[in-house]
Amino acid sequence: MQVESEHKSKIEEFAARVECPWEFRCITSDFTDVLKVKDPGLPVECLAPRGEDCPLGLHFRNAILCRCPVRMYLAKEVGI
Repeated sequence: MQVESEHKSKIEEFAARVECPWEFRCITSDFTDVLKVKDPGLPVECLAPRGEDCPLGLHFRNAILCRCPVRMYLAKEVGI
């Protein structure tokens, strides 16, 4: 997927602040391997099965809330 350079630099800033258990697959795959989310607000809700094991996921009631700043930026600003 094509992501504008202004977004890429912001994404890199966020990535520098967090450790990713999947080695930033979302970025290295050119944003084609991105965990599915439902966007009810901030943070976004993770819908991916591997989100169960993510240390950036916050289990809340029957949902997993994503606290990854890269994923939240992609959902909110890029629309992915």
